[in-house]
Amino acid sequence: MTSAVRLARQVLTVVLGTVLLAVTSVALLVALYPRVTDGQALAVLSGSMRPGMEVGAMVFTERVDPATLGPGDVITFVRPGGQGELVTHRVVAVDTTSGSPAFTTRGDANDVDDLDPVPAASVVGAPRWVVPELGRWASVVHSPKGFGALVLLTCAVIALSPGRRPVEPDPVEEPALTEPARLRLV
Repeated sequence: MTSAVRLARQVLTVVLGTVLLAVTSVALLVALYPRVTDGQALAVLSGSMRPGMEVGAMVFTERVDPATLGPGDVITFVRPGGQGELVTHRVVAVDTTSGSPAFTTRGDANDVDDLDPVPAASVVGAPRWVVPELGRWASVVHSPKGFGALVLLTCAVIALSPGRRPVEPDPVEEPALTEPARLRLV
């Protein structure tokens, strides 16, 4: 193998290996974050919280005590009357007349408050970090096609890896003939 081809394979292997490492690390972060922190990793599916949370972002939440929340805080909650749908909106008012807080919420990009108040028991957390575009990438990587792409990327790294440089044998010195070789017949 020529040195130029070998160098090209080495460079390509490093680039693809770095991409593979980065994608795998992000996939593990998204998968393990909820188990390690008791929070959630959620993809943003609507533009109701623009400009702070664009569609396709990933929101990492952490548990929060509802008694500590007030107007201006952003919360993630199970939509009242919904089927387990999680929503992340800003608290605009808190009603404590029933003893347990109930929150009036609104998306930053919305002109009106959400219809139903959010009881404290429906609050599952508050955003800790928002990472733009990570939600899109995470949904691709965690899909069957994304998993297949990771397998192909791994195979490409292995196939392109140039391996060890072959060891060239040391040149063997031929003994010098000082006199002509004679064939002896018996």
